[in-house]
Amino acid sequence: MSLFIDNAIAGWIRNAEKNGELDSNPYKGKTIDLDEYFRTPAEQRMGMKILKDANCLPPALRS
Repeated sequence: MSLFIDNAIAGWIRNAEKNGELDSNPYKGKTIDLDEYFRTPAEQRMGMKILKDANCLPPALRS
């Protein structure tokens, strides 16, 4: 990313923290488990993420 975009995002995050907008985040203080993400082959990650978020099983797993 460009430095301009990085600085803009950092500014938005700082403002949100200062205004307390991030206090109600249900994931605050929890670790993110990325094991499943990295077990998925890189070329399949996007497709698998879309299927998972849509609550769909790939054809190979349907019964």
